[in-house]
Amino acid sequence: MLSDPLFIISIVGMSSCLIYWIIHTVNEGAEDTFLIKNLSTISTIFGLLMLVSIFLNAGDLGIILFIGSIIALIVLLIGILLKNSTIIASSRGYFIPHILNLCFKNFYI
Repeated sequence: MLSDPLFIISIVGMSSCLIYWIIHTVNEGAEDTFLIKNLSTISTIFGLLMLVSIFLNAGDLGIILFIGSIIALIVLLIGILLKNSTIIASSRGYFIPHILNLCFKNFYI
């Protein structure tokens, strides 16, 4: 799964979108470009490509959930270090559900 080109392209694309969003959020005076206005759609397309790659290669969604939790934690820490309330609020909204789902996913079976 980690050597699949579609998976790698989706990871790089989603990471690029995340980094671009963080940079744009830190620079509050920057004007909204086409990319910023459509960043959610672009990230969703990369996410769907990742899901296609996972299902084609019979990958484990638990690994993706774990990686997503780590990325959300890193973004939360970046927001705390930069003292940016928008980044903190957005990443907290992703981190808490991801980590709770990761911790409790085996108890539902």
